[in-house]
Amino acid sequence: MPRVSLGRRTADFVQKKRGREALRFHFELLPICASDLPEGLRHVSLVLERSSKAQHTKPSSVNHTTFRAYWEEVLHQRATLYRDGQHFLPKEYTIKLQSCSENSPGGEGKLISKGKLDLAKFCLLDEQGSPKPSIPIHDVVYLKPVGRIKLRVLAKFSGSGELPDIDTAASRASTTMLDEQDLSGFGSRSRPGSRSSTPGFKLGANIDEELVAEEMERTIRSAPPSPRKFRIGGPFGQRTHSRDDECEAIRELLKNEQRVKVIRNKALDLLEQWKEKKDNLFNSTRIQHQLENEVHSLGLQKKRLLDRLRILEDAMVQNTYDHLIQTLVDTKVWLAESDLCIQQLRGMLFRESNRCQQLEDMLTNLGVDYEAVLKGEISLGECRVSGHSTWWWWLWRGWW
Repeated sequence: MPRVSLGRRTADFVQKKRGREALRFHFELLPICASDLPEGLRHVSLVLERSSKAQHTKPSSVNHTTFRAYWEEVLHQRATLYRDGQHFLPKEYTIKLQSCSENSPGGEGKLISKGKLDLAKFCLLDEQGSPKPSIPIHDVVYLKPVGRIKLRVLAKFSGSGELPDIDTAASRASTTMLDEQDLSGFGSRSRPGSRSSTPGFKLGANIDEELVAEEMERTIRSAPPSPRKFRIGGPFGQRTHSRDDECEAIRELLKNEQRVKVIRNKALDLLEQWKEKKDNLFNSTRIQHQLENEVHSLGLQKKRLLDRLRILEDAMVQNTYDHLIQTLVDTKVWLAESDLCIQQLRGMLFRESNRCQQLEDMLTNLGVDYEAVLKGEISLGECRVSGHSTWWWWLWRGWW
């Protein structure tokens, strides 16, 4: 089993706390060809990298007719993917296409274009959430600004990356380091490395280092003397260790393990606090962006409302002006009609005055006192004059 670094173990522990499972995969990437290459290239090399890890192919010649380059070299990459339910979290690698000479070492050259490759999409899960058998999958990666890479990827499941708890890991580390101590000279005849090498002493999964130290010291002191002694060479000869020195060394070893455990717990606490502060900062930034977007949206709404209010004011002023103009026109028309009626009445009055004057003149010529007739002092019969009675009668009827 490959050795797992401290950074990887820390990342696995953090992901485990978030409910995700670490799965190890071995990827075999076969870059088939690179197409749509620019003109002027002679040899190109393909680089697959992620942070400080990088792999590259040997230089391949470019066909000047089809502008393509072919490889028959397989790149091997080990990666840890985290399963979250029925899918994996993205695992992106950068693919770079570089221009190089025919004899140049791989990985060196001028960058032409690059793209992203997510290895998580090549890892398939069944209905139970277990990795499916390995099958090769073909894919095309489009590079920027030019070019594309056609490749075949085979993902092989290597095993889960399940890590024990911190307490259990520390206890097992203590057990392993104690088992590696050679205590054959302290009354035990069993082989070194076995857990029962010390009589009356048994290690458990979760133990207290102070109790272990006391038990170990009591066992060592009660053991019979042994002719075997540990020697350390020095410039002035050799000196032997006593049992008190061995007990003190074991006690110091357990204390150091306890300190390592405390430091590890503090580091994990600081990591969790940093993650929490990072999430809080992200949430604060997101809330700030939301508030800024809302303020901007309210500003736009206010601007639209002001524009609409200005339009309504203009419309109201226009409507009021039109109404006033219409009222003024109607008033002028009414005044004109009134003037016309007055003129017509004046004409009628003038005509009636003329008729009255004519009638008065006729009655005067006939010798009739028309004022007495109008007042009723003289009857119509009395006003009849021989030869003129009929004419006067019809003239009188026509007047009234």
